This record gives sequence, structure tokens and C-alpha cells, in this order.
Amino acid sequence: MKTAKVVCVAGQKGGIAKTTTTGSLAFLASLSGYQTLAIDMDTQSDLSLLLTQVDDIDDEIQKGFFKGTVFDAMLEGRPERYINHVNENLDVLVANDDLANLPAYVYQEYDGHPSELLRVTIEPLLPAYDFIFIDTPPSLSEMMTNALGASDYVVIPFDGSRYNLNALRRLFKTVNKIQERVNPTLEIFGILPTLIDTSGAKGRNEYFGQPVRSDYKLVLNHLLSHPEYKDYMLKYIIPKRAATDRLSYAGFTSDNPELERACEPYLPLVEELIQRV
Repeated sequence: MKTAKVVCVAGQKGGIAKTTTTGSLAFLASLSGYQTLAIDMDTQSDLSLLLTQVDDIDDEIQKGFFKGTVFDAMLEGRPERYINHVNENLDVLVANDDLANLPAYVYQEYDGHPSELLRVTIEPLLPAYDFIFIDTPPSLSEMMTNALGASDYVVIPFDGSRYNLNALRRLFKTVNKIQERVNPTLEIFGILPTLIDTSGAKGRNEYFGQPVRSDYKLVLNHLLSHPEYKDYMLKYIIPKRAATDRLSYAGFTSDNPELERACEPYLPLVEELIQRV
């Protein structure tokens, strides 16, 4: 019997490739033969659009293409009714603006802890999957805390910017609170440098094994010497690539001529996930 490992991709800052990372991990895990579920916990619906390649989630619900969303699953406690198939090994629970009603529901109507509803909802699904990957919004909210509350591990994208240092500090505080109050077994899988521009970089960085431009190196070296963050730094980077950026248009489909190049940077992360968890 399968017992899914649940991996959340989170960061309290926008534009750091959370959705691309979540989608790439889910797709590559499914491609390796693992039964995989992707869950969209962001009202922007970006993961839903990325994996299904539809234009509008609400339109597809009206047409009957989707039976409902992850919020419907949480309200009814019957997530299997709202699962949508992407490929042979990959399913998705989509999101739309209805998810914005989650805070009101968990504080006004739900009897349990406000950050445990997603965990309770997906528990019946765990035997059916090897991996469950959860995408999150770019700021602290009940959507994010529920994702963390349901997860075994959290992957933290870091775009190498000075502003992301503050976001990283705040996310570590959020993770600590979730560990204390809701999910004591939650672990930080690692900090993943993303959207790193390697153009003009010379030589291979000793730690990452890839070229890193000097301005990014300054911030990454700060993390590598930081007493709290250094032990969580993953040993590879996700470089900024046009092919990866265009995944939102071309999708994870066989007729995407750039698919291999777009996904290739994420292969080491998927391999490490499989080995470690």
C-alpha cells in the first residue's frame, strides 16, 4: 500500500518560481512512475492552469470539465470527487477564487484547528499516491498554513535577491509556529536557489557545481554562512531559462519541443526527494 509523502513548496514572496517548481516536481515524479497528486492552494490558480493548460478554471467548471476545486473538497471532506487527471500518473486538485473563503470558513464554521483542514481532507488520499505536491500563495495566509499543516516536507525557493532574505526569515518563523501548534513532524527539505541568472558567470561555483554570477554569489554565500540557513542549502541551483519560463504557455506536453530543457534543472531535486523520502 502506498502512503504518500506530502511536499509543500512555499515562500513568503512572489516571483520566486514556486508554481514552476511545484509543477515540475509533480510532472517529473509522475514521469518516473510515481503516482502523484498536485494541489493548488493559491487563488491565482497558476498551478491549475499550468498543469491542465485550460484558459479559465471557472469556465471549465461551468462546462463540467472540472467538478469543483480543492475548496469544495475541503468543505465536503470528499476529495476524490474533485480530482482531475493530467496524465497516467498525475492528478490535480485545482483552485479558483473560492479559496479566498477559506479563512472565514476555518474560523467561523470549522471545529478543528484553522490550519489542519487540508491535512484532514487529504488523509483518505494518502494510500493512493506516492507523492503529493502543494503549491502555495506568496504571502502568509490560511492557505499557506494549511499547506504546511498537511505536509511532511517544505521546499523553499530562493531567488537570490536581497528582498528574499527577509521573506526567508519570516517563512522560517511560520514553519516553527506550524511545527509547534499543528504539525510537529514537518521538516524543511531545503532551500532551493531559483531564477539564478548565470549569464556572464565564469567558472564553476565550488558549492553548487555551476557558474554563479557575482551579485547572486554575494547573497548565496550569506546563506551558506548563516547559522540557521546553511544546513538547509541544497547543492544545486535552478538557472533562469527561457524554456522554463515558457512552460506556462507550452505546458508539460509531449508536443512542447523545449520540455526536456525546461525540466532538466529540476531533475537533481526530484532524485534527491526520491532518495531521501
